[in-house]
Amino acid sequence: MDSQKHIKIPLLIALFVILGPHTNRISLEQERVTKEKRDKERRQNVSVITAAVCRNLVHASVQEEKRLDDIRLAAREKWSGDVSAIITRVGSALAELKEKEMENERREGRGREMEDTMKRFFDFMLKEREDLTEKLLEVIIKITGHSEQGKENGDRKVEHDKEEEEYDGEDSEEEEEEGEEGEEGEEEEGYDDEYSGEEDEEYKDEEEEEECEEEYEEEEEEEEGLTGQPPFPLSDFDPFAPEFTCIGITKKGRRCRQGMLPRHNVSCAARRLQQLCLLSPSSDSFEKNPLFALAALRELADWMLCGWHREKSPQGDRIAREWYALLVPAREMPKDEEERGRKGADKRYETASDSETPSSEGIDASDYDSSSCSPTVCSFPSPGVADCARSLQQG
Repeated sequence: MDSQKHIKIPLLIALFVILGPHTNRISLEQERVTKEKRDKERRQNVSVITAAVCRNLVHASVQEEKRLDDIRLAAREKWSGDVSAIITRVGSALAELKEKEMENERREGRGREMEDTMKRFFDFMLKEREDLTEKLLEVIIKITGHSEQGKENGDRKVEHDKEEEEYDGEDSEEEEEEGEEGEEGEEEEGYDDEYSGEEDEEYKDEEEEEECEEEYEEEEEEEEGLTGQPPFPLSDFDPFAPEFTCIGITKKGRRCRQGMLPRHNVSCAARRLQQLCLLSPSSDSFEKNPLFALAALRELADWMLCGWHREKSPQGDRIAREWYALLVPAREMPKDEEERGRKGADKRYETASDSETPSSEGIDASDYDSSSCSPTVCSFPSPGVADCARSLQQG
């Protein structure tokens, strides 16, 4: 066994010595092959990477070119728009300048024409002045000569014609006066008896109206002296008047009378006054619902006030209360008269029913008062004016 071991070891050494270079060569070959593979793979990877980078660079360059093209197009469009606007402005300015130049030329031409015409006219007048003066002098001499010769005859003829016309006019006037006097005498004889009673009644009515007006003026003067402010009842305003003036009171105690009222307020005030005139005295709307009446009068007063006396220095409430205080007693008077007329009518109806043949003379028209159906009493709320209206109705 020992001899075999000794034999194997040298054999192994001999084999190692013999085969050592070959194994080295094999290992080197393997390393070379692996290195070539790695180099090949590296080259392939580099080529792939370079291709991808090239593609990316190309795409980026294309996109950049597109972006630059868009920017150039936008700039070109903007520039073209600006240029077109500038061109239009310049063209309009040039057109205006041309128009102005043409107008100036026309004016200059007209001025030149006027100057030429004036020069021609003055030249003509200067040239023809002497001839015209001579002709005018000749005409004046002829006229004056003829007039001096026929002046006396013409004056005599004119005086004679005037005397004849005056004589004829006097005769015709005398004849007309005689005819009118005869007719008036006949009419007076026939109608004196008929109209004497009516004239007396009209004269009495006029006297009563004047007395009522004087009493109303005295009452107003007394109220003005007590309060220092003139009252403005509803009777002072015509319901059908197209315009009103301000009814406010100034610091001096005078009426404002400003006419700058809105048309809407004026129309509303006229309509409200017309509604108040249409109310009959027998209607108890003012007595049963005083708040509603005060509100209506307050609206009316506000409509008839200017902006200062309606907002800055309001006076509508005070004026409405004064109107209401004047309106209630003025409406009570025609109610009393209406009740009296009804009582008188009932009594006459009873007497007429008792008698078999009622006569028309038993009923007097003066007992029936027309104030119950007349709107004037409502439209004149102050007592003095109501009395005047009642006296006119009874007459």
